[in-house]
Amino acid sequence: MTFDLSGEIALVTGGTRGIGRAISETLAASGATVVANYHSNEQAAAETDRHLSEHNDDSRVLQFDVSDADAVSDAFETVAATVGAPTILVNNAGILEQDTLDCTTEDCWDSVVDVNLKSTFLCAREALGPMRDAGRGAIVNISSVARENGAEGLGGYAATKGGQVSLTKVMAKEHGPYGVRTNAVAPGLIETDIWKETDGDGMLGGDEDEVRAMWAEQSPLGRVGFPEDVASVTGFLVSDQAAYLNGEVITVDGGTNL
Repeated sequence: MTFDLSGEIALVTGGTRGIGRAISETLAASGATVVANYHSNEQAAAETDRHLSEHNDDSRVLQFDVSDADAVSDAFETVAATVGAPTILVNNAGILEQDTLDCTTEDCWDSVVDVNLKSTFLCAREALGPMRDAGRGAIVNISSVARENGAEGLGGYAATKGGQVSLTKVMAKEHGPYGVRTNAVAPGLIETDIWKETDGDGMLGGDEDEVRAMWAEQSPLGRVGFPEDVASVTGFLVSDQAAYLNGEVITVDGGTNL
């Protein structure tokens, strides 16, 4: 699904894998110049860069640490100098660590908070000023249903995703009067590489096909979600078709958490 985003400049954090890559490619296919951030996976970055260039010669990937204030500031300066200040920001970068709270180390907790929540603040801080001065802009924070369903073993992840929703509402109230809209998308279980990378048996443990079938049974739609499901909603939220949506949280889980 595409939208009319001609002339827009979009920065997507964590934009070269999974949900982020689908968002980057959807925005680029809709006419936006897209800068897709990545941290370390050069292969995924190269693949995404190739796909983005098929839509727009100015679209590109950009490596920087979203949890480092200086790196974020430098990245926004680079984007502004090369393609222009972002008119769209998608805060998608995120990690998770699986463990019960009593077994969670301080380092693990801090890393999840830094990548998931601190980065949302840092990137928004850089984007909001130019957007406010321009009198327009759209921000989407990628949260999760984990923020409200008590995701066992994902305490840090759930806490940061709840924090993103709170920031979304603050940003919507503070900057809505200046023409800057902020919304959040809360995906349910989406089939991405994170299933396989969190531990040896996949994100939720057990055989990958069995996990997929189990979650499909819990959804009224009879399937798990895909990155493109989240990307379509994100594309809508940053488009003029969502001009009167501000401070909203859109759940994308096929009705699993009804």
